[in-house]
Amino acid sequence: MLISLSEETERGKHRRIYPRFPYEQELTFRVSTEHKVLENKSGFSHNVSQGGIAFTTHEVPPMSSVVMVETDFEMLSRCVVIDDALVTVGRALMGKVVRIQKKKDDDSYDVSLSFITEEDSEREDVTVALAAMGNMKS
Repeated sequence: MLISLSEETERGKHRRIYPRFPYEQELTFRVSTEHKVLENKSGFSHNVSQGGIAFTTHEVPPMSSVVMVETDFEMLSRCVVIDDALVTVGRALMGKVVRIQKKKDDDSYDVSLSFITEEDSEREDVTVALAAMGNMKS
């Protein structure tokens, strides 16, 4: 099963704006849905680019949901430029689920997030999620 929001103009071709870099680290993430933030979930990243991160998890987030990703920020910053254009909450990056694929060999999923930028943060779905994330208790 593959779910994707990618904008492919030609069948079977993926157009990437940013190159991917290997980034294999444990991570935790929280999903924001319908004005609430779900508990921490865990995963393991595969790669990262300036545009997003790919990871595997057994606890799949909903497609198009807004996710706060916490990982080794120092290591991550060696792979991507974490600047004012990307939306962060503390030392966590915000992203939106753009692809989910069930793995064939077990009950886990490959998940791709597109990082949320300041420009994206003005969309209503992102604004609601960011407000929920801002109100959460640690």
